[in-house]
Amino acid sequence: MMNSRVGSYVLPISAILFLAYHYRDVLRGRRIRHPPSPTSYPLVGNLFSIPSGHEYIAFAKLGEQLKSDIVYLELLGQKIIVLNSAEIVSEIMEKRSALYSDRPPIPMVTDPTLMNWSSLPTMTGYNDLWRHYRRILNNWLNARAVTQFDDLQERQARLLLRRLLGATDQAQAFERVRNEFYFTMASTMFQLAYGYELENSQDHFLKEAEVAMYNILSAGMQTNFFVNIFPALSRVPDWLPGTGWKRTAREWGTQQAKAKAGPYEWVKARVWGAPAFDNQLSTPRSHLTIGIEYYGEGGTSERSWIHNVWRLVHHVVGQ
Repeated sequence: MMNSRVGSYVLPISAILFLAYHYRDVLRGRRIRHPPSPTSYPLVGNLFSIPSGHEYIAFAKLGEQLKSDIVYLELLGQKIIVLNSAEIVSEIMEKRSALYSDRPPIPMVTDPTLMNWSSLPTMTGYNDLWRHYRRILNNWLNARAVTQFDDLQERQARLLLRRLLGATDQAQAFERVRNEFYFTMASTMFQLAYGYELENSQDHFLKEAEVAMYNILSAGMQTNFFVNIFPALSRVPDWLPGTGWKRTAREWGTQQAKAKAGPYEWVKARVWGAPAFDNQLSTPRSHLTIGIEYYGEGGTSERSWIHNVWRLVHHVVGQ
């Protein structure tokens, strides 16, 4: 009798506590003003407004529906701000970066029990570790220092042009051009960072890096894994049904460690055998920071090159 009586109070008390937490700001006598937001539902908040596919397309349409370049979403207390225009991004993330700019936590990537890649500079928040990485990289990537790589870049540009001869006469010419630009970028970065010259597009170091990039992009999508929305799921026991994603995360973590260690071990062997061997890792800097040069900049550089070529081809007069 006592157990049934206690049980009858559990649900009402839990509901009251939840509502008190959800409306705590109202109960405190103040209401925080948020940007426009889609319809919110009890418990799940704006969960049904989170896209499952191409996030940027869905969020852009949501901004058009709400007639706002800033959209506010909330999932079980986790607040998300979506910026839908270059002007707003510049205003908030650049001009007011000291107040608003930071990187959101992505547990699938950074949690030690999952992919365990919190040391990747592109995933590090704007803290002391990130500033440490920036100081190190600035020694190599400032406007004056990069001139030492001019010969390397010129050589890679000549090799690219040689490979592009006749590329437009083949089937799927654009795909061939894109792949050649990607290989040139990768060759430059591997040689700059490790002093390693890629043999071809099937080079084992390059293939491992590509897999690592693909995995981290997949893991970084908020809607691909619920743990990115509900971080507490990382503590769910592995034996529970539906936790196969934890095994996937650990496999990806092992693979990314292998992708980083391979070129690094190759460099160490060369340095011991040839003290004059020229590469960035021969200087006193952590090999972890190399990740930002390839894993952080790879896709950006490739897309920039492709877009510039597209503009030149379609605007011959402007050349």
